[in-house]
Amino acid sequence: MQHDEVNNPRHYTSGGIECIEAIEAALTPEEYRGFLKGNILKYTWRERHKGGVQSLEKARWYLNRMLGYDLAPEAQKKPEMPKTLAQAVGIDEIYDRIEREALGKGIK
Repeated sequence: MQHDEVNNPRHYTSGGIECIEAIEAALTPEEYRGFLKGNILKYTWRERHKGGVQSLEKARWYLNRMLGYDLAPEAQKKPEMPKTLAQAVGIDEIYDRIEREALGKGIK
């Protein structure tokens, strides 16, 4: 099965949180809407020079996200931000895994 690089690219997920969700949580509703609109423009602008159809699919993804955001109830517009940046990127899980692996190899 091929991975979907438009709707769920692997490089935008870390520690169980999507990059887009962290961006949304960090911005005001107006800033977030501008971010979405900027990405729609970027992917539409470059489609003939880089990415082709995939760029148009990405532009559509951001447009659908903006439409959903505009139609969502106000309470759904601001997701809960992780308490720390470490939680957002999953650094605690990475350190725990390194520690478990080190202990399993007898390293202290």
